Amino acid sequence: MAELPYVRFFMSDWLGGTRGMKAAEIGIYFTLLALMYERGEPLPEDNQRLARQCGSTPKTFSTTLQMLIDEGKIDRTKYGLWNKRVQNEFVFRAQKSQDNSRAAKIRWGKLNEINKETMQPHSECNADGMLARALVHIPESKTILTRANENEIRKAAGKCLNEAAPNLLVMSEPIRWINGGCDWDNDIIPAVAAVASKARNGAIKSWGYFTDAVFEARDRRLRPAPDPVTRPSKPNGKVGFGETAKAMIDARRNERSGSEVGELSDVQHSLPASKRL
Repeated sequence: MAELPYVRFFMSDWLGGTRGMKAAEIGIYFTLLALMYERGEPLPEDNQRLARQCGSTPKTFSTTLQMLIDEGKIDRTKYGLWNKRVQNEFVFRAQKSQDNSRAAKIRWGKLNEINKETMQPHSECNADGMLARALVHIPESKTILTRANENEIRKAAGKCLNEAAPNLLVMSEPIRWINGGCDWDNDIIPAVAAVASKARNGAIKSWGYFTDAVFEARDRRLRPAPDPVTRPSKPNGKVGFGETAKAMIDARRNERSGSEVGELSDVQHSLPASKRL
């Protein structure tokens, strides 16, 4: 299934950009762009396979590809062959999807909910630069998630992800977590799994849904351990209520014991000497 079933086509830009190119070169160029739109990621540079897909011989394809790279129409990156206009179109579509969602909420009388989300520091609607899956140019960040990282976080999220949501193709939010000091194994993966366990299948459409939980996990991990609780010492010269009560009871017992001894002594003195104990 194509990532973008249709795209904006600016005829004047296309005609100006391909002016002077041969028909075969235009055909190869257009087919490469269509493959990028369909895959949603850079094309592996397999010239034999790409030549067949473009309906060209390997020699003609290799010559044309090098010309397109030299003229800046195709970028050769470590991820594969890519095009800046294709990337911009993915960004535009992701932002357009967010705008449409916002407009729908307004129509259904959910403006207050939108305002509340806007005030949250880690809102689900993350409107920073949207990038498609495995894009080459990650703005303002040196962190790149590998495909293994993406597979791991998707496995942690499980069935709660809505795989049709375009925002899930964008990994800029997990990258922001890492740049914000969140640990992949101790904060991110456990927090995503915990949130996902409470969500309905297919309910989550953006990685921003997990942001609050991830940052809370980071804060808990970095929070200093509390000091051990110790019982306050008693002030010098003072005793507690329990000790005072005990002292009163002991004194009462001593007083009673002394009284009984005195009574016994009086009785002894009143008896004849032969019958005293």
